[in-house]
Amino acid sequence: MFKAIITIIRPINVVISMASVYLGGLISFDSYYSSDLLWAALSAGLIAGFGNTANDIFDIEIDRRNKSYRPLPSSMISIKTAIALATVLAISGLLIAATINLQCLFIASAVIVALLIYTPYYKGNGYWGNLLISLISALAFFFGAAAIGNIMGGLIPAVLAFLFHFIREIIKDMEDYEADKAEDVQTGAVKFGFEISRTVAIINIITLIAATLSPYIQGIYGFAYLIVVILGIHIFLLYFIARLITSPGHKTYHFIAVFMKALMPIGILAVFIGSRGY
Repeated sequence: MFKAIITIIRPINVVISMASVYLGGLISFDSYYSSDLLWAALSAGLIAGFGNTANDIFDIEIDRRNKSYRPLPSSMISIKTAIALATVLAISGLLIAATINLQCLFIASAVIVALLIYTPYYKGNGYWGNLLISLISALAFFFGAAAIGNIMGGLIPAVLAFLFHFIREIIKDMEDYEADKAEDVQTGAVKFGFEISRTVAIINIITLIAATLSPYIQGIYGFAYLIVVILGIHIFLLYFIARLITSPGHKTYHFIAVFMKALMPIGILAVFIGSRGY
């Protein structure tokens, strides 16, 4: 049972969510420690565990066909237990958020609602599911910033995170085209085709490049930030555009989806450096 619970909440994703929230707070104020920020990170971890569990509950029939080893289709854990687990995680996350401040409670509530409606209403619904997942990811930085009383301090990392995740979600759908088409999952790639999805991805990559330049141009972040962004992110984004134009295909989509995930920590590092006045 314990192994099933750990598997279904996806601990690596939980840790990433907690780290994003804590970094959102660090970027938004000068100190490196805040008890409220620690509580916010814990709250985010619980809510992330809820979202992962809820997703498996909604996807149980699909998983029976494609991922029978998962805890629910393999009967390692019952649906009733999974529902109880998701409920406890969500309520615990909300209660902790409520002890921090009203802004954190509002964001936590919004994320829980978004996670609840994602799979049954937005997953595989054109680009809407991609947008919703990207928004949830961006809210992690606002959540951390709100925990230390400076919610707008999370604006820059939230915008960049939104674009990063939106691009990656579109590319992942292109990579998973065959499986999604077989299951009649109407992702953007299945519903609108590769050409439109490639165009949407390229437009958003260009938007991301412009968005990462904006804090330097506006004088918000310094030269060190710019150097990290250009050498650590822009060179690769331009390469992605070239690959999408000259050699579209499954290998390219897989490569970009994997590499986009690797670029996210570099983006966070750049924003952190910029937030420290460099």
